[in-house]
Amino acid sequence: MCCQIGNGKKVCIWKDKWIPSPSTYRVVSPRILLPEDATVDILIDSKHGLWKVDLVRELFLYFEVENILSIHLSTRMPPDKLVWAMMPNGTFTVKSAYWIAMEMKEAEQEGTSGNAGRSQLWKTIWLAEVPNKIKNSIWRACQNILPTKSNLFHRHVLNSDAYDQCGQSSETTSHVLLYCDFSRSVWESCNLLVDCHYTFANVVWKLSCDVGSSTISLAHFMAIAWNIWRNRNEIRHGEEPKKKENLILEVSKFISEFQAIQDPPIPSACRSQTSWLPPKPGVYKANVDGAVFKNLSSARMGVLIWDDKGQVVATLSQHICAPLGPLEVEAKAMEAAMIFGRDVDIQDINFEGNSLQVCNCLHGTSKAPPAIANEGRQQSAHILAQHAQFVGDFVAWVEETPSFLETAIAFDVPDCL
Repeated sequence: MCCQIGNGKKVCIWKDKWIPSPSTYRVVSPRILLPEDATVDILIDSKHGLWKVDLVRELFLYFEVENILSIHLSTRMPPDKLVWAMMPNGTFTVKSAYWIAMEMKEAEQEGTSGNAGRSQLWKTIWLAEVPNKIKNSIWRACQNILPTKSNLFHRHVLNSDAYDQCGQSSETTSHVLLYCDFSRSVWESCNLLVDCHYTFANVVWKLSCDVGSSTISLAHFMAIAWNIWRNRNEIRHGEEPKKKENLILEVSKFISEFQAIQDPPIPSACRSQTSWLPPKPGVYKANVDGAVFKNLSSARMGVLIWDDKGQVVATLSQHICAPLGPLEVEAKAMEAAMIFGRDVDIQDINFEGNSLQVCNCLHGTSKAPPAIANEGRQQSAHILAQHAQFVGDFVAWVEETPSFLETAIAFDVPDCL
């Protein structure tokens, strides 16, 4: 658990976990100037909802300055709260704790290189050009969590782990899919010779590394292994076993049909453009965008407010001296748009941004949906956000259009000018 900073009044700078650094979440900079029980609110400009950048840079080491300034603050200054740092929405789940425990165990057993290789293996499986049900089955086989008799026997579900088709060996994942007489004959027909010391996951990894040099593609290997497992299940339910020739032929036909019906990628030049839609009569619309400048450790925001006739009423270009991430700067830009709308005395206003996650959170429909960008017209707001790199703090235009925006606005709302 760690603290999520709201107003910072209940979080101790030197004792509590609040820094977004997964190793400790605690400050490691030596304590200077401030007392031991100092709280985070000392570092915050509560009036504007911003960090006191100069003070932060004076008190902390460089890498912790970056971490602290990347924490998004709200102008509402809500109370601090405890969150589960391992989940994006801060909510504890048994599943997340289980995966953390598994990662720690694997790190002890295999080291960093082993974890990196395993991650690459999963990525290879999920990117294979086969149906999802095959990907899922192969992933489970590599994890050794298929319901084989060996696995069920070790969980005291069955009294025997002998493989029904041969009656001799234990029914493990590797034996069923690779080494029993039937499976071996299938792979020999595909000109694939498997080393008896390899696990199933080893074979998948080797095929993914030997692209172009192997006698069988990874997609066909995965599909055949899936069909062997399917054949095993059908036999256990009383159906006739398949001949190896039919099994291979089924897979070839299945993969060909699957790949044939996949939608080809649409060239970017042919993609449909989404037109700007005006708000209802008497209502205004604000287009919001943020931009991250990693090399400058800062972010920029742009806001355009339009009326129902497509005329620009007010614009804002603002600079934030903090290394925010893409999601955080979109949230900050939305907040700035709301404050800007209030300052120019506009009441009825619709806000349109690029982050579906931010929009869903504002609507209260989801705590942590995937961060997905909408395909909307945001070119003008984006140019304003980029322009903020040339301003000191912020620049606002009311009842006039910045000259550098005229072309973009004409592109966004061609029928309204």
